[in-house]
Amino acid sequence: MKGQAANEFLIVFTAFLVLYIIFTVIFSSQSVNLIQSTDNLDALKTTYALSNTINSVYMAGDGASTNLTLVNSRLNVTIHNGILTSSVSSTNAGSQAKLLTTRINATQIFLNREMKIKNNGGSIEIS
Repeated sequence: MKGQAANEFLIVFTAFLVLYIIFTVIFSSQSVNLIQSTDNLDALKTTYALSNTINSVYMAGDGASTNLTLVNSRLNVTIHNGILTSSVSSTNAGSQAKLLTTRINATQIFLNREMKIKNNGGSIEIS
């Protein structure tokens, strides 16, 4: 009888171990998807906030300006040929928005600090 109890214990233990491994694999892949979805939403939010602000200042005309602070240390933001791109390199997440003008003077866009966005004769200056 002692040998039979040990066999039953091993079978039950093995079944629980297999279930644990299966659930671990399933839930770990879902957590990676959650991180990527969060990064996509952060990039989208930043892209829309910055592009809407730039477009609003452009539409307001010469002399219009505003200040904007965007908080996200993981995003890289670039403007090239009238397209604003926010991306997170670690998860390949990102978002793009087309701007109303290609005349934008911005050497670099720094997040986590206040930016001044100004319309200077139809050219947008970001500092």
